[in-house]
Amino acid sequence: MVLEIAGTLLGIVLFAIFPTATYLYVEKRSRRHWADVAGARAPGVVRLASWVSLALGQLCILWLVLPVVCGFLVAGLMKIGHGNLLGYGLVVGLGVIALVQAIAGLGLIPFGLRMLARNSGARKRARSLGVVLGVVNGIALALAGATYALMALTDTFHRFIRVGLAFGVAMPVGIYAIASLVLAALMARATSASKE
Repeated sequence: MVLEIAGTLLGIVLFAIFPTATYLYVEKRSRRHWADVAGARAPGVVRLASWVSLALGQLCILWLVLPVVCGFLVAGLMKIGHGNLLGYGLVVGLGVIALVQAIAGLGLIPFGLRMLARNSGARKRARSLGVVLGVVNGIALALAGATYALMALTDTFHRFIRVGLAFGVAMPVGIYAIASLVLAALMARATSASKE
């Protein structure tokens, strides 16, 4: 139990190194762009949106592993022979949506840096990026929810496949989708705050 907690805390600290270090480096240098604002710093919502976009942007590289995991799960389902067309479709759908999440999130790191530097191009791009994030991650959240509902209501998946699908794919895709939807809302607020 203690090792699990220590491992989780170590993972969180390691995860936060890149976005925090990048944010601190850029934020210090971008203060001159915010000289007309009280305190000569970006508003809190802009800083938060920047940090979250850096954090989610770094996950895009790791997110390319999830389609591979889904491929192994489909191969396992085929080998076991325990599944139906809907089950295969959900596993493949989760793999595809994880890949689309990774592709949609590729622009988050440069966006976070530009937003913090008060780049006018970032304000224009925020709306389209927010819509793309909202649509992709809304679909991802629906697929993750459908997977959990299918696992709860039917016996479609073998128990080993069920564990891998729930904790290896559906949960990460759902959590990333929720975080991206929060980021999309933050981007809308940050865009209006950076105009002022």
